[in-house]
Amino acid sequence: METTISQNILLTSRKFSREEQYWHEKLQGEWTLSLLPTEGTEKEGDGEEETNEISFVFPDDLNAAVAAHCDHHPMKLYLFLLSTFQIMLNRYKQTDDMIILTPVFQNPLPPNAWNRVLPLRVRMHPEATFAEVAKEGKQLVKEAMEHQNYPFSQMMQWLDLSDTDLKTLLDTAFVLENMQDIAALEGLSLQVVFACKQTEDGITGRVRYAGEQFQEAVIERMISHYLQILREVVVDPKRLVHTIDMLTEAERTDLLYTRNQTDVPHSAPKPIHQLIEEQAARTPHLTAAVFGHKTLTYAQLNGKANFLARMLKDRGIGRGSYVPVLMNRSLNLVISLLAVMKTGAAFVPLDVQSPNERKKQLLDELDCPVTLIGPEIHQEPSFVQMTRAVIVDADDIQEEEDLTVQVDVNDPIYVIYTSGSTGKPKGAVVPHIGIFNRFRWMDEHYGCTEQDAIFQTTPHHYDSSVWQLFWPLLHGGRTVLPIPEFEMTLDQVLHAISTYQITITDFVPSVFNLLVDQMETRMDIHDSLSSIRHLILGGEEITAHTVQLFLQRFPHVRITNLYGPTETSIGVIYFEIDHTHQGPIPIGKPIANTKILLLDSNRKLVPAGHQGEIYITGLCLGHGYLHDPEKTAASFVDNPYPEIGYQKLYKTGDLGRYLPNGNIKFCGRIDHQVKVRGHRIELGEIDEVLLSHPLVKECAVVFQEEKARLCAYYVSNAQELTASDLRGYLSERLPDHMIPSFFVSIEKMPLTAGGKINRKLLPEVDEQQASDAEYVAPRNEKEEQLVTIWKEILGIEKVGVHDSFFQLGGNSLLLLKMHAQIVKQVDSEISVAHLFSYYTIAMFVDFLEQRKQDQFASMEDQSDDDESLLELLREVKEGVLSVDKGAELIDKRKGN
Repeated sequence: METTISQNILLTSRKFSREEQYWHEKLQGEWTLSLLPTEGTEKEGDGEEETNEISFVFPDDLNAAVAAHCDHHPMKLYLFLLSTFQIMLNRYKQTDDMIILTPVFQNPLPPNAWNRVLPLRVRMHPEATFAEVAKEGKQLVKEAMEHQNYPFSQMMQWLDLSDTDLKTLLDTAFVLENMQDIAALEGLSLQVVFACKQTEDGITGRVRYAGEQFQEAVIERMISHYLQILREVVVDPKRLVHTIDMLTEAERTDLLYTRNQTDVPHSAPKPIHQLIEEQAARTPHLTAAVFGHKTLTYAQLNGKANFLARMLKDRGIGRGSYVPVLMNRSLNLVISLLAVMKTGAAFVPLDVQSPNERKKQLLDELDCPVTLIGPEIHQEPSFVQMTRAVIVDADDIQEEEDLTVQVDVNDPIYVIYTSGSTGKPKGAVVPHIGIFNRFRWMDEHYGCTEQDAIFQTTPHHYDSSVWQLFWPLLHGGRTVLPIPEFEMTLDQVLHAISTYQITITDFVPSVFNLLVDQMETRMDIHDSLSSIRHLILGGEEITAHTVQLFLQRFPHVRITNLYGPTETSIGVIYFEIDHTHQGPIPIGKPIANTKILLLDSNRKLVPAGHQGEIYITGLCLGHGYLHDPEKTAASFVDNPYPEIGYQKLYKTGDLGRYLPNGNIKFCGRIDHQVKVRGHRIELGEIDEVLLSHPLVKECAVVFQEEKARLCAYYVSNAQELTASDLRGYLSERLPDHMIPSFFVSIEKMPLTAGGKINRKLLPEVDEQQASDAEYVAPRNEKEEQLVTIWKEILGIEKVGVHDSFFQLGGNSLLLLKMHAQIVKQVDSEISVAHLFSYYTIAMFVDFLEQRKQDQFASMEDQSDDDESLLELLREVKEGVLSVDKGAELIDKRKGN
């Protein structure tokens, strides 16, 4: 009764009001929610909470050092140990703003205590010393003690967080049992509680942890990190926190050396074109390149490339030159790229389909006296006039002997342009040695012989095309280039593989998934893929289930997941997926002569199992970005661990963590760079172009990961500005994969307290309102059938016949899926190009009707002697019969 009265008095007192105001101020604002890393070793069980405990003691030397530092004073000891715990959590959670729970400062805690727990909101300044962290901690604890009567449960109601988020925010606690009662934490769902105690024999500790989340080894490693940080700060309290290393020497050795044991010496590395010349001398009459019905032998390819190389040399092309190549995939392309290499220059393949404005921008930057173009580009005189063009036509090129040009393996072999965050593409410069190393690793991993044929599935302005084009030419194999009419549909891919007896090829997972989806219903797939012995997947997430289904049908095929940015010589981390693999598929381990470091924001090694940014070095490392020292310096950084043998690292911007088996798991992007349909793009580049529209005031492009699509939000005063206008504007300036699926007009951008766009508060996309067209329901059976297909493919409930497929969230990959369904259910003669051209249901149905009308007209010309058939055709023409009914009756008539 006395307790209740005292509590009521406190509730109405000024002291209570002051305490309430204090905690309000302390806990207000935005939170960064970050989980403690479980290191991928979550224990299997029934999901029930399980509390385990591990005890530990401070070593004698550390005991003495801490005691001397704290003068055996309990509060000094508490602050010293708490600050160390804060630094460890800062590394574990990779956030500078978090809450550490701690009991009120009473031990034992009376049963009628008004409050039991204090939430200490600790912040870490990036340039703080340990002494400064401890000083701030002292002030924070002093204030918390002065306001420790306010109920913790009341504070939690202010945070306005879900139960899950609250559990993430309040997952750790620290206790010094000489001053605090650990029992005060009972009832709280905590992940880790660190408790220390000063005894006559020294400091002891115990860690209580969620046994269903952490294995014992993970907690033991956490204890070793805590003690290692203590060792460093007790020696030098004025040391900058971000320079403190919490790893043990054994961990450091493991991360730097054991996991990077990839050294494979190359006795005599050579430039790629010299290896092709040597192969041409060995097998001059074998087929080297295939394009439709045309082929080139090794002697022809090498000889024609020699002729073109001499002509380029005469025009001043040589080492240090960067030669743009602007042509469609063809035999001309292989000759051109090889010829550029032979001069000692680097080839720069450009996307023929990109807008003229973008092509001109890149050509101006390259400022080369020659641009190699194909005959098909010559048909665009307005553009050709802007270039110093040399038309390459294989039929008109003679064959000559090899050139003698001194080329070093460290010279650039090519430049590939990637998306840039400021709206300007970046030209990644890659040396011969990087590609040589990659090819030699492929020799060991895949093997290649004269019987192998590689299909070029990747457009030649992407780096994966380099191995598809040139690796087989080192071994007498064939590179097969798709014809211009080729579309990346399942039917055409299967036809190409079967026709050219492809043995190794590269798929994006979306096409692979489509293939697996149809394996059960299509009996031709097995025969079409009978020549395949190795599939390479990459660029998007792969599911183990899909791979297992494929391997059940094709157990002899090897499947490799490859990861690697353009800046590091194509793929440099690999994982071979076998029939036993379950769960998420990792990106794997580094290839030969490649080193991987996972680092935190201060470029310190993160422990195994912790998430860090992926940094890459080794023979694969590119030279940086062409004519862009600022971006080069930002991405090709000094190696803080040069003892591994390389002075520079490439900063990928990708996050990863080591799994217990030593493989690396990909954990997403660290910034706004994303992968869309396998293409790595900077959202900032789309922002930049969208903002250049005169009617757009503000914009923010976001990537919706769950549906793998882009959405553009924009602010404009012009009501007449539509999604179609913006899509058309971007289509003239950006590649197709960079065009957002949705354009959402909003009145103003939501902002953070710092004045930046708060992307988390952007409204959800209303897919039903995404179309500019007024809703019109399906009007006949054909439209109803197509609406059903669209709904299934797009995953939406309402589709009108005048809605644009692309405005409803469609993209090229969904178009492929829709094509497969329409060929199966509606019309087997439809191409992807038809669907792209007739992108509303009404337009597409009109196209089908018109095509049948044309067919009827043709039949009418050929059917003068068949009066009954003519009568049917007239009835269709006059509208007495529908086109579909007429076709049905005609088919029956023919059957009779």
